[in-house]
Order: sequence, then structure tokens, then C-alpha cells
Amino acid sequence: WSSDVCSSDLNLSASSIALFKDDTYVTGLTNASNRDTIYVQLTTASDPESGTANIVPLLTSSNTYSKDVRFYLKETAVNSKVFRGKVTLVRSRNSSKISQVSGDLGDTVSFKTSDSTSATAALTVINAPPIAKFITLKQEGIGSETKVNIGMTLFDYDGNKDRKSTRLNSSH
Repeated sequence: WSSDVCSSDLNLSASSIALFKDDTYVTGLTNASNRDTIYVQLTTASDPESGTANIVPLLTSSNTYSKDVRFYLKETAVNSKVFRGKVTLVRSRNSSKISQVSGDLGDTVSFKTSDSTSATAALTVINAPPIAKFITLKQEGIGSETKVNIGMTLFDYDGNKDRKSTRLNSSH
């Protein structure tokens, strides 16, 4: 980024902010869960400073954590007028240093340009699906009487509870 220019004081003439689920910037995003990465794309009508790839600030906040967090988007190519970056949705704290924004269930997380008058975007914080870890398998019996016990621990990051679950499957 040594040749890039930080355009925090330049007029962005932003035309849109779009939110995406993945780093290909194809699948749009209207909801996100705890620990999700949010890929952000800003499109401008004019290049803040032509002849170089620019870096522009964007601000994000939520209902619960209303203090704006500043993070930066980098122009995809010189004079492309398209800027991309990412933030992670967390429950604990806002941090511009590691591009985190806090939001609780049901919050609206808002994204806006630093001049606060141009383009905006928002998403809703939804419940995170539990994550299965510590999966164990145990086979009991032989032949047509074989049973396989599958044990797992489900981590519910929104409820802060660990749930243990065991399923019984049989195979013949």
C-alpha cells in the first residue's frame, strides 16, 4: 500500500455501499451473525484522486454500540472507483484496529461514508447457528445389529451455552 493515497479528506461522491457474504463480492447480505465477516463495497461517481489507488474511510455502528468505528476500503485498481474491505461482526467490542463492529441480536448495523451524507447500507444481526465441535463416533455391535453413536458438543455463540447432543444411528 506504499503507493496508495488515503483519501479521508477528499470528496467521495459516493453512489452506493453494498454488503456481501463472501470475498468474491457476488452474494448480497442483509443479515449477519456473530463472528461473520462482512465484505463491503463502495462505488463512487468520481475517483477521489486519479492516477493512484486510493484508500477511503467508512464508518459503521449498531443500535447497541452507537459509537462509529472507522475502517478503510482500498480501491480495487487505479481509477476503478470501486473500493473494497471487510469487517467482522462481534458481540464484545468495537475496534477500528482490527475492523470489528459490535452488534446484539436484532440490532441494525449501519455503514456510511465519513461525510455522513452520501451512500449508506445496513444489515440486521440474526442468531448465529450453533457450531459442532468435539465430534466422537462409537460403534456398538456387529452385522445387522450395528449401531453407531455420534456424540458432539454444540457451541451456541449467541446464548453463551454449550449444548451436548448425542444421536443414535443404525446401519445394516
